[in-house]
Amino acid sequence: MIELGLIGAGGITVHLHIPEIRHHPGLFHIRAVADPLPETRERAAAWGAAYYEDYRELLAEPAIDAVLVATPHDTHQEICVAALEAGKHVLVEKPLARTLDEADAIIAAAEQSGRILLVGHNERYIPAYAHIAELVHSGVLGPLFGARADH
Repeated sequence: MIELGLIGAGGITVHLHIPEIRHHPGLFHIRAVADPLPETRERAAAWGAAYYEDYRELLAEPAIDAVLVATPHDTHQEICVAALEAGKHVLVEKPLARTLDEADAIIAAAEQSGRILLVGHNERYIPAYAHIAELVHSGVLGPLFGARADH
């Protein structure tokens, strides 16, 4: 059983991650939730988890094995580095970071900690998107200047 901490409990956590976690009973236990929004306290209680306004308190829990970081993009570097330094495995919602320097800092923290760092970018596995990627990489479309897709 993986003891999980959720850092950020807004829309993507509620609508994507929680249903997936519940789809795998016995694999994950949501131990704690950190989010500064007041309504999150109620969500944490409904999920049977401890609640913290500050993610640093969640990271201090030794029983937590891994964290899901689903916070605004400008917080990813700070939170991911802190989580890795605290010895937690990290799944961070896309994008990993806003800049290459931020991404490099997160990757360096993962390498130093020996923990797993994953970026949640599940849409790359949608068959239609995979086919589009094949077309782009094949060169049949010519130079690509931009793209948009909705599913």
